[in-house]
Amino acid sequence: MSSRNLLLDKRYRAAAPRIYQRLLAIKDRAKNTSVTRLRSWIENVYKKDEDLVLEYFEIADADSLKKAKVGPTFPSILLVLLFMLAPLV
Repeated sequence: MSSRNLLLDKRYRAAAPRIYQRLLAIKDRAKNTSVTRLRSWIENVYKKDEDLVLEYFEIADADSLKKAKVGPTFPSILLVLLFMLAPLV
């Protein structure tokens, strides 16, 4: 576990691995999914998450850094995922 994760509240520490799991899922889905569908899928995944709030998600060409408009081909894409922790209730 990273030193930053050790500083997290127990709830968020449990949520942290989901970020990496979702990045892996995006990579897998990107092989057969359009950019539009991929973006929609990840937005819906985070809408259902009570601990992590998606602030920004983008798929870009790794060489030009331009936003991807068509289905990506790995490994030439760059994923940008920005999220924040949901407030403790």
